[in-house]
Amino acid sequence: MHAVQGVVCGLVSSAQHLETVALVCDTLSLRCNAPLWHQRPPWRIMSLMVTDGCKLQVTRCQIPHMERIVGRKIATLEQVEELLEELEDKMLAVGDLGLFDAVVVESPFYTHGDVTGLVQEQLFRCEIRAPDGAMD
Repeated sequence: MHAVQGVVCGLVSSAQHLETVALVCDTLSLRCNAPLWHQRPPWRIMSLMVTDGCKLQVTRCQIPHMERIVGRKIATLEQVEELLEELEDKMLAVGDLGLFDAVVVESPFYTHGDVTGLVQEQLFRCEIRAPDGAMD
């Protein structure tokens, strides 16, 4: 039998999100691993992901007057560049790159489909069950 020992998350720059994931992991006695955390600028990571065949979708944007980008799909380097140009001045003014989230909806390994209207908590919610099937 395999036991879950930790969680790997794709957080890049939002300290608030990392603290939340770490708190949940601590509560469940799990290790939290964020291998992308501050490794490269978020736009470089997005570029590498689409170059590797991933398709992303914007799931959250708390930058004032930019809510319209929620639901946008990003599958090419041109789309990454367009998004960067559209958000660059506004993100510099706000100062926190964690105000923008995107999830991988398709990769060479899986397809999740359209996530428009779903928040990440709903998209990735899972149930933890004991070996006898009871909810923890």
